[in-house]
Amino acid sequence: MSVTASTGIRWLKKLGFQWKEVRKGVYIDGHEKPDVVFYREQSFLPKWKELEPRMPKWSPLGHLDQAPLPVGERLLIPCAHDECTFHSNDGVHHRWVHKDKHLIRKKSKGQGLMVSDFILPCNRLEMPSTVRLPSILSDRDLEPVPGLKINPRQATEYIKVGNGSWWNGDNLVHHVLNIAIPIFEAAVPNAQALFLFDHATSHTADAPDALRASHMNMEPGGKQHPLRNGWFYELNGVTLHAQQMSFNENDQSVPEKWRGKPKGCKRVLQERGLWPQGELRHDCKSRKLKKDKSHTSNSCCARQVLSVQPDFLEQKSRLQEEIEKRGHLCLFFPKFHCELNWIEYRWGRAKWYTRKNCQYNWPSLVKTVPKALDEIPSHLLLKYWWKSTRIMDAYYAGLRYGTDQFTNIVYKSHRRVPVA
Repeated sequence: MSVTASTGIRWLKKLGFQWKEVRKGVYIDGHEKPDVVFYREQSFLPKWKELEPRMPKWSPLGHLDQAPLPVGERLLIPCAHDECTFHSNDGVHHRWVHKDKHLIRKKSKGQGLMVSDFILPCNRLEMPSTVRLPSILSDRDLEPVPGLKINPRQATEYIKVGNGSWWNGDNLVHHVLNIAIPIFEAAVPNAQALFLFDHATSHTADAPDALRASHMNMEPGGKQHPLRNGWFYELNGVTLHAQQMSFNENDQSVPEKWRGKPKGCKRVLQERGLWPQGELRHDCKSRKLKKDKSHTSNSCCARQVLSVQPDFLEQKSRLQEEIEKRGHLCLFFPKFHCELNWIEYRWGRAKWYTRKNCQYNWPSLVKTVPKALDEIPSHLLLKYWWKSTRIMDAYYAGLRYGTDQFTNIVYKSHRRVPVA
């Protein structure tokens, strides 16, 4: 006998379920995934606590208070990044309507305006008016979207999304290197930036020549991209050797078809003395060993053996490499932890303002979004920053999100602010 809808609804209510509007918020379901917990507890939080003594303390008025640093260390300023998309049809969800009239909402979200921006703990990233504008910033496109003129002293970037146009990893690298870093170095001279990004795929993407075993074929040649040179220790663990990842074009000891071509996993492992007497699979996934626990070991396949080598383990993302070349630091938030990034609360405030003031069309959206970002005061940004740091402290204390202890540390007497 099938269960009727009314019976199912009655039991859902008894079990604690509610029929309600589903809103965006913290991704609770992903917080306790093993890989997410491992990165949060073993990588992000320890690194944050290591760097925290170099960060200044902000007063309610935005003044910096920092104890003298050891010789050779610079002041470290957190600088958070994120992207957010505003849509022309994303209006208010509740309004006064006459009883004889019906307000029909448009079905589509409408045209989208994406914003990529950086903020410091108490203000947005922008260059003071007293500082001369560098040529790299004066050459910016001051009207990236028709009808929207930007301030070249601000690090904010806009792009009209849709029809194949979207923000990607190349856009972000250009934004950081050619806009954000020059503005930061002018706004906070003699300080070092800690750029913080969400753990998105486009943010953590590798350079084309990055040392990734997943990019390598088993045998030499083929369509694999040439990789940068690697290094390894001999089996004694002392002697360090550099290793070319492609064959020399003039090496007469290899077949002519392989000269100048990338080496495969097998040849690289042979040169390192890691190739076993028998044979190794190229990749366990190719054998569909989903039920075989052996594929989780460090010697199950050629790609796995190579991926746990020190030079491959130390490989950083393209974004992190480029930032560190410029003398600054880079750190990625854990996945599903938007509450740690205080710029998310800023997006929530900006969307609230936009929904109240946008007139459900593209020209109005282009005018409203910059105003929404400008109207957020510094003292409110500082509250967002303090809330995010309290959440980090709660996680560092080993508390689980949503528990009473967690809530007491994070909120106390502070008002909650919406997350975009």
